[in-house]
Amino acid sequence: MRTPAMDDDELLSYGSPRHSLRSEARTRSVYDGDLSRHSKIDDDALLEFYRHRCEQFQQERQAMLDRMAQAEVSKEQYHRLHWDLKAHKEQIVELEEAVRTANATVFQLREEKLALESENELLRIQEQDDRRKIQHLLALTKPVIEEVTFFQDCRPDSTSAYPLQPQPHTYSYPSTMHISSEQMVKEKKRSTMNALSSRGTRTVKQVTYATPRVVAPHQVLRTVYMPSEQASELTKKVEHLRAQLAKQQKLTEDRIQHIIDQCAEEKASLQREHKQLSDANQILTKEVEKSQRILQKTTRDYLVLRHQSQEAERIAHEELHAAKERCDKLEEEKEIAKQQAQSDVEAMHEKTQEESAQCAQELRSQAVSRERDLIILREQYAALQEACARRIQDLQDRLVKLRGRYRSLDKRRSMEMEGFTRDIASLKRHIHRLEGTLYGRQVFVKSQEALRSRSDEILESSDLNEEIAALQERVAELAADVDAS
Repeated sequence: MRTPAMDDDELLSYGSPRHSLRSEARTRSVYDGDLSRHSKIDDDALLEFYRHRCEQFQQERQAMLDRMAQAEVSKEQYHRLHWDLKAHKEQIVELEEAVRTANATVFQLREEKLALESENELLRIQEQDDRRKIQHLLALTKPVIEEVTFFQDCRPDSTSAYPLQPQPHTYSYPSTMHISSEQMVKEKKRSTMNALSSRGTRTVKQVTYATPRVVAPHQVLRTVYMPSEQASELTKKVEHLRAQLAKQQKLTEDRIQHIIDQCAEEKASLQREHKQLSDANQILTKEVEKSQRILQKTTRDYLVLRHQSQEAERIAHEELHAAKERCDKLEEEKEIAKQQAQSDVEAMHEKTQEESAQCAQELRSQAVSRERDLIILREQYAALQEACARRIQDLQDRLVKLRGRYRSLDKRRSMEMEGFTRDIASLKRHIHRLEGTLYGRQVFVKSQEALRSRSDEILESSDLNEEIAALQERVAELAADVDAS
């Protein structure tokens, strides 16, 4: 884990041989400084110092292990969260695909529904037309009942006027009949004409009627359009087609709006992905630059260390050759010194044997004298121990007597203090009476309450002296007041 105090150079050079050499040199200098600093301290202080250093190192090691454990836990949690995020993204993609499929299915079903509704409506119109035709065929087999309907206030497509001789006109119905202008005016045809105009455009037949040569001002020349046989069916089909067109337009608008919303969502998701990819690209670019810097520094350190290792190897070979030469010389000197040492050892051995015999004799005599001194010291220690035991017994007896005298003195003192306290209380009462007679009832009542509150207390010596001094002051004040009065 990177600490805030560690900069990039230290982080990049951490673990490299140059860094280890610098650390070793720094440690060696610190170690030499510590040795020079603590060279004058005794062995116990030096041992305590290094024990403290070891404890500090153990604490730092434990803290580092705890940090490593926390880093391992956070790493596992990061991988788990990354895997969960990946699974959630896959689920989101699957759900979006399912939503698109469902929307396409919904629009397809709506189109099929509109087609079925259109087909049902056409079949219903066809059924009504068939029923009308059947009723018409049935009416042909029955007696003919003439029924003529005229429509008023219906704007014609064209108007024809014939001011010549009145020419009667015959209708092309099963039974013809002559209709004049006056008969047309008398017919009630307003309501049916409004119904015809509300249904839309119909195919009509033009019917003309006879008019006089000169048209009077109060008469109106009209053209009547009679409905054809297929007008009702065509009107229903037109209405059905209009309704189907409106539904199809609504469905198309819904589909276009859905496509627009889907495009907006796709655009937003693409923008988010582009932003995420750009952020990831920036992070990877920074990591690549950092890796390049580390590679450059590592390569530079490697080249420097390789040169240093080659120089060190050459110097080591030279030193090894010189050391071999010195070893040969030392071997020769060792042989010479060995022969000389052997002769010296033999001489010293003889001399040492003589001195050891003399020293052994002296040690024997000293051991005998020390043994006699030890016996004398033991006898003196036994006598001293007996005298100390007697002295301790005498001191214990004196301590018991002194404790008894102390208890009696303490009891006597407490009784004297109790007597003094009572005497002072009686004096206070007397002074309070004098103050009551001199100053009045209120001061006397307050003094009586204070006297009751402290009459049961047994005062100490210091408190007793303070009370006596206070009583003396009060007596002096009373005497001064009495003299003044």
